[in-house]
Amino acid sequence: MTRRIAIVGGGVAGLLTAHLLQRSGHRVTVLSGQRPNDLRGGRILSTQCVFGARLRPERDAGLALWDDEAPAITKGRLSLWLDRDCVLDWFADLVGGPAQSVDHRLKLAAWLEMLDDVAYRTVGEDELDHLAADHDLVLVATGRGGGFFARNADLSPHTEPQRQIAAVYLRIPNSTSDTTSIRWSMVPGVGELLVLPALTFTGPCYALLIEALPDGPWDVWRDRPGPDELWRRIRLLLRDIPREHDELAATTLTDERATLTGAITPTVHHPVAVLPSGRAVLGLGDAVVVNDPLTAPGANSAVTAAAMHAEAIDAHTGPFGADWMQRTHDAWWHAPGGGRDTTTVANALLNPPPHLLDILQSAATDPSLQRKFARVLETTEDADWLIGH
Repeated sequence: MTRRIAIVGGGVAGLLTAHLLQRSGHRVTVLSGQRPNDLRGGRILSTQCVFGARLRPERDAGLALWDDEAPAITKGRLSLWLDRDCVLDWFADLVGGPAQSVDHRLKLAAWLEMLDDVAYRTVGEDELDHLAADHDLVLVATGRGGGFFARNADLSPHTEPQRQIAAVYLRIPNSTSDTTSIRWSMVPGVGELLVLPALTFTGPCYALLIEALPDGPWDVWRDRPGPDELWRRIRLLLRDIPREHDELAATTLTDERATLTGAITPTVHHPVAVLPSGRAVLGLGDAVVVNDPLTAPGANSAVTAAAMHAEAIDAHTGPFGADWMQRTHDAWWHAPGGGRDTTTVANALLNPPPHLLDILQSAATDPSLQRKFARVLETTEDADWLIGH
């Protein structure tokens, strides 16, 4: 049954849902505030990493355009640093197959160009109401929901950012550099560093995510410095992780727009918004769930949400009322590896439980525990043993 569907937002969740529905024969219109050339000429958007099993919906939709170019990430490396000494260091194979990180400036621009019907404009409440009148279903997948969806206080323990965040894309230093491992370094009381092999316009690169505890020694970019100055400051703080400093200090940014700074308050929103007319719209992706990027939850959660929502839309033959919207969201939220699991793991690792260090130390000599920990990060499933529930 062909339906008319409008999707507001040009991120991973919205665009993947659009492609999946378009391939199923639905008439899909995407409304995006950014054109492909805006994305390609803009600043980096994230330090995304999609784990192996989560890549399947992209491939099913014919959107895996970079499999031959993007580094295949097959391992994770976790290190703990105290007073510039590495006191814990171990590798684990990823359990779900190779992961992949592609610059969203590349990915989203290409995905937009592959759709049949895209309108490039922002959407306010009045137009959202008109869209709801003219379409069978409206999905709102624009970042943070455009203010349409109320905060769910019961599921949102944080009221302010838990980290100050900076990201840069760097040229691979040399031919011996590791492009197969995610490297996660923890400096207790200071912050975390994530190094991701990725693909950008210039080819393979490193995407660095730096998470600084607010008001700590790494919290040094609230004045939003320019690209060169930001990279200079990051090089200085990398001295707290000597191995990464030795590897990265001499390299350079991939391009003049390869930096990002900011802060995110992890928040869960109610998924259904009722407009002044009484019509309802359904939130998707970052519109309803925003997590800190420390555990790379964003892109993986968006892919899962897109696949499950597209399948539910395909299977439904009646009106898309508010009750159906809530049920569809709840099915994704409660699914293994869905919104609840992803949010629980992300929040737990932002404020680690006291026993986490013991688990990490035990894993140093226990490969089965390493795999178990890696599986939690990849899938966010079966995490009770890790977070102490």
